[in-house]
Amino acid sequence: MSDEVFDRNDSAENLPLPLKGIRVLDATHIVAGPFCSLILADMGAEVIKIERPRTGDLARGRGPFIGDADTGQMSSRFLGVNRNKKSVTLDLRNPTCKQAFENLVSESDVLLDNWGPGAFRRLGLGYDRLSEINPRLIYAEITGYGDSDGARGPYSDWPANNLAIQAMSGWMELTGEPGGRPQAVGDNMGDSVPGVWTALGIVLALETRRQTGKGQHVDVSMYDCMASHVISNMNAYQATGQTPGRTRQASLNPGFVESRLRFPSCGWLCHHGRRSHSRAAGSIVGTDRTHGPARE
Repeated sequence: MSDEVFDRNDSAENLPLPLKGIRVLDATHIVAGPFCSLILADMGAEVIKIERPRTGDLARGRGPFIGDADTGQMSSRFLGVNRNKKSVTLDLRNPTCKQAFENLVSESDVLLDNWGPGAFRRLGLGYDRLSEINPRLIYAEITGYGDSDGARGPYSDWPANNLAIQAMSGWMELTGEPGGRPQAVGDNMGDSVPGVWTALGIVLALETRRQTGKGQHVDVSMYDCMASHVISNMNAYQATGQTPGRTRQASLNPGFVESRLRFPSCGWLCHHGRRSHSRAAGSIVGTDRTHGPARE
């Protein structure tokens, strides 16, 4: 990263993007990895996406599509997480392509991978080899349950995706109607949340490299990332020994007094906040008069 000094009185419009000058090799697909590299690209990094020949990122084939027969069709899902990136195709099983990839590694700051536990090791491109090519490289690896030496567990070889990780991490146990069955959160939170944490890990590793000159392996477990986001319910369990589950109170946040959904003429309205019981009750009664009965 550049050490160029800027006047503190410069406006935000005149400041450079924080990752300008950083090159990222994005050897990822679907959502978790691309969402991470999207954050880095938006913050100024040069992101070079490494895709399979002929098929490319699997997300390219997933609808809905935009465009027409004249302009060509493109997956909106793919575009949504791959803006601001360059793209090349390389078959890393081919010796010539593998050498080209190693040349890119030698000139890059970050390599990002989410192809599953041991995928790059099986290609002869584990962190030991990557660090030989470029000792300053930050190698960020996203897997379901961790894949680094000394941190592997009983699930480390398991594949993972959005729904599997939402289920394993407890999100589905806490989501849904009280007394009903577990439900997933609507979007790909099991992918995008780990993507955010991986981006943070990369930026912190870059700062460590600035201080020490050394790269490192950033091992990101999707399970760990998602489990860290049920912190309020974890704390409640540690304090009481009881699993909150899909109760009315658990669906709010432990410690909040009241929450209800209303359906006024303008759309759904959520009453939610930390207040005394008397103030919460007064607010609810007032809302009842104005907007009609609660939709439980």
